[in-house]
Amino acid sequence: MRRLLLIFAAGIIFTLLLLRGDIIISAKRALQYAFSDTQEREIAMLKDENIALRTECMLRESEGRFSETGILRAHAFSTYPYNTKNQITIAAGESSGISIDDLIMQNGVFIGQIISTDDTFSVARTVFDPIWEFPVRIGEEYTDALFRGGARPRLTLIPRGAPIVSDALIITSFTGIPYGMPVGTVGDIDESFSEPFFEANIVFPYNINRILRVDILLR
Repeated sequence: MRRLLLIFAAGIIFTLLLLRGDIIISAKRALQYAFSDTQEREIAMLKDENIALRTECMLRESEGRFSETGILRAHAFSTYPYNTKNQITIAAGESSGISIDDLIMQNGVFIGQIISTDDTFSVARTVFDPIWEFPVRIGEEYTDALFRGGARPRLTLIPRGAPIVSDALIITSFTGIPYGMPVGTVGDIDESFSEPFFEANIVFPYNINRILRVDILLR
């Protein structure tokens, strides 16, 4: 009987040690996940700050291309539950100084252009408009590419062999729009397309269906 009790006690101790080990391992994993999540948030914040700073520098270097009115902040109407992406209606219009072809931004990132306006509201098409295409440049090498809008906008006609990497900044480079406005960053790169070009997805630092306010760059 005593031997059985000793075996039973040893089994309990062994089980407790195993449980303790699992708890320690789980705690370590939880700390690792928390640290990783914090790192990802910090990296995302740094990217957003970098884009905002680049936009501010671009505006300062614009050499009078914009009026003294500058930038107007206005509310954007909700599209819920339809979640329309290709257009945004803004709660400000001609009486606030808005005119057709004014640009709209979200935290310094180019997201669209005014296409119609009334006295108290305006409509802008966004970069998610499927018929909107325009030249952009990518990364520190300023590689040329064609931006194609749609539900999932893409970078197309990227020259084969171009030094494109994920997270590289995408900027505007077409006439009628101030040069160098941030558009987003490079996502997954798809090199499966035939020579001499390839394509890439785009990562935007905002959710187009959750935009509450926009900045209108008045001309």
